[in-house]
Amino acid sequence: MKIILSVIAIFIAILDVYSQDSTYNLPDVVVTAGRTPVSFNELTRCVEVITAEDLQNIPASSVPDVLQYAAGVDVRQRGTEGVQADVSIRGGSFEQTLIMVDGVKISDPQTGHHNMNLPVSLNDIERIEILKGQGAKSFGANAFSGVINIITKKNKSNNLNLHSLGGENGLYEIGLGTSYAIGNLNNNISFNRKKSDGYRYNTAFKQYDVNYNSSFQFGRSSINILAGHIDNEFGANGFYTTSPEQWEHLVTSVASANAEIHSGFFTVTPKISWRKNKDRYLLNYKIPSLYENNHTTNVFNYELQVSFATAAGITSFGGEINQDKIKSSNLGNHSRKTYGIFAEHKLVLLNNLNLSAGLFAYNYPVIGWKYWPGFDFSYVFSGGFRLYGSAGRAFRIPSFTDLYYNGGGSEGNPNLKHEETTNYEAGLFWVQKTLSCNLSLFRKEGKNIIDWFYIPVTNVWKADNVSKITTNGIEVNLNFYPVKNDYIYQLGMSYTYLDITKETKSLLSRYMPDHLRHQAVLNIGNYLPFNIKQSWMFRFEDRVNSSDDFIVDSRLGYKISVFEMFLKATNLFNKSYRDMQLIPLPGRWISAGVTMTINY
Repeated sequence: MKIILSVIAIFIAILDVYSQDSTYNLPDVVVTAGRTPVSFNELTRCVEVITAEDLQNIPASSVPDVLQYAAGVDVRQRGTEGVQADVSIRGGSFEQTLIMVDGVKISDPQTGHHNMNLPVSLNDIERIEILKGQGAKSFGANAFSGVINIITKKNKSNNLNLHSLGGENGLYEIGLGTSYAIGNLNNNISFNRKKSDGYRYNTAFKQYDVNYNSSFQFGRSSINILAGHIDNEFGANGFYTTSPEQWEHLVTSVASANAEIHSGFFTVTPKISWRKNKDRYLLNYKIPSLYENNHTTNVFNYELQVSFATAAGITSFGGEINQDKIKSSNLGNHSRKTYGIFAEHKLVLLNNLNLSAGLFAYNYPVIGWKYWPGFDFSYVFSGGFRLYGSAGRAFRIPSFTDLYYNGGGSEGNPNLKHEETTNYEAGLFWVQKTLSCNLSLFRKEGKNIIDWFYIPVTNVWKADNVSKITTNGIEVNLNFYPVKNDYIYQLGMSYTYLDITKETKSLLSRYMPDHLRHQAVLNIGNYLPFNIKQSWMFRFEDRVNSSDDFIVDSRLGYKISVFEMFLKATNLFNKSYRDMQLIPLPGRWISAGVTMTINY
């Protein structure tokens, strides 16, 4: 801790020198961290925003690769380049993070292992918003430890984008994207294909995705449509068992339509969405008949929100209906329907006190109606200081795997209840010239946590609500964007510490604690001769019951006319490391590519 505090002190001293005489103002972003979009400067929660400009500079080519550099976000990859990754926030499980695209929930009800099978490439993304801590009062089920909302681009200009990439281990990627406006109708479509021979035995993959979104403006109102499809096939050496011949094929399709209709003082926002996922798994791809699982899930969601502004603030209310269906060779055929009613009110007092209170009432078939309240506030002081705090409750409903899995010595439990948590957070955000700093202290008290415990009589691991988890943590973020500097264009550092205590009713639990205890990320963006732009990402991860890792990634970019050429190196110093105990991740991996963007 002393070393970390010393590094932070040195970091701030450097920033103070570089920021003298700077007049740059940090960009103001509208963030959808609640039912009412707010300016970043008015936030009452801890939210991290990764912009399209950030995505261009980060040495990554998939959403999970990007998220591993975010403070408090734990990305545990089984395969590279977005093949499969589990994403959790602040020590939660991968099932306890809600994933959305353009505000549409796309988390998978079969298992959270498929949440990041996204039909969206980095070139399609305008920004990524990461809400840390509970979000149930605004978004309902599974916003337990945090929410990741991926906002796609809504280009209003006409352009054509072509990109290609090639690298070691037979890696290649090609993509085509175009934006075209017809009057008030903006259209964006992209196609991407990626393939690799793999970095070790049976880790080859091939995938393609296509994405379309459109926005039609009429007056102050709009209608938005999103459709996407991804086909992801990969060798799964050691993914679920020790078998090196495992193989999996995921096909995910999503479609949604929403409108934002302004009428007088009211704004009406209807949404409808559908997500389908097909999962085929082979224990041994050489002998398919040995063991095979096939799962197909369909998720339908209908939502209506009404918002209006008065002298007393902005009020939003509405409801949702969600239906999950699964047809599975292992889990069986099941369907469940849930209902939700929500209300949220935002109030600004004295121009510097922001208050937000909300309630989400949710009906889950096993337990009936339950209520999940939350309260947030922020107070803006002079000098760029903002104090914020929140308290609220959240929940996660069991996945179909939790409920019905049967095989390999494991047995689900159809009588599982929901998981619950109560979250508290207090933080201080400071913006001065080109420097921003965020300090957050948080606590999470979880109960009825689903765990797998051992039954000696039957020699089976059984799922049940048997665990309690208490999490205390601290998060620090420092970011610096210099002005008129010939050497550095960005400098940032984040540090997260987690102290987690788990109680499991004197039962033998299958899962040992393996969360990130210390996580530190340093990013440096610098200029080289001949207008070459370079970025560095340094990651230190100290995981409980595992060795600590220090990983360095880097990217070089050179732009001329409509072309940008880049060279990317991940795990630059060829470190041997693992996110999962049984699965070694790649050593040094170098790739290069070119992007052409034409405006017309």
